[in-house]
Order: sequence, then structure tokens, then C-alpha cells
Amino acid sequence: MSVLLLALLWAVPVFWEGVRSWSEPVFWVVAVGSAPTVIVMPLSRYLVHRWEFTDKAAYSLTGWLVREWRIAPVSRIQGVNTVRGPLQRLFGLATLRVTTASEEGTVVVPGVDADIATEAARALTEITWSTPGDAT
Repeated sequence: MSVLLLALLWAVPVFWEGVRSWSEPVFWVVAVGSAPTVIVMPLSRYLVHRWEFTDKAAYSLTGWLVREWRIAPVSRIQGVNTVRGPLQRLFGLATLRVTTASEEGTVVVPGVDADIATEAARALTEITWSTPGDAT
């Protein structure tokens, strides 16, 4: 979001000379203010998010202060999806979603390399097909 705001604050004075006097200071305030988020957020997400898929279950660990450990047994998996929005496609990422018959819902793994997400979805689908159970 801050990248879009910075792009707008940079582009507006190019086309509209009258706003240059106030847009440049605002641009630098937003740039300096958003720098910690742009630098720290990816690192913190990398440090606190973990996931693993085995022939027994899909595991996901998320959260910084409140840690959530989700385990979806393979026999309960009903669907495996990869989702790639425009920004994810730009950076070569994907979100992997493992839907289960659980009341808790879906195991979601955001920000995975697209090739790894595709391979994980394929492998998990094969494991699910070969596992007995009714997925209910």
C-alpha cells in the first residue's frame, strides 16, 4: 500500500506542477515512515511462519505474539489450491490453501515461491489420493 502511495506522490508533481511544493516533503515523510514496514515485515513473516507437508498431515505455524499451530490430517483434506494475485505473480509468489473437513477451516500458507507451491500442491494431492479415508 505504501508503495502505491509513494508512486502516486512521485507521479503527481510530474503532471501537475502546482502541487510540487507540498508533495515532495510528504513523499519523504511517507518514504521514511514506511521504510521500517517494507524492511521489517518480510523478515518478520519469514521468521514466524512455518509450514510442512508430510504423508500424514499438513502443518502450518503462524503468529508473532499469538502462535497458531494447525494440523490437517491427510485423510481429512478435501482440496488443495494455489492462488496467485497480480502482486504475487509480479514477485513469483503464490498462496497455498489446503481445505479440510474441519470446523477450523483451511490451512493457508501465504507468500510461497510459485514453483514450490505448485509442486507442494501436486505432491499433497497425490498423497491425498493414495490415503484411505472419506475426507469428512
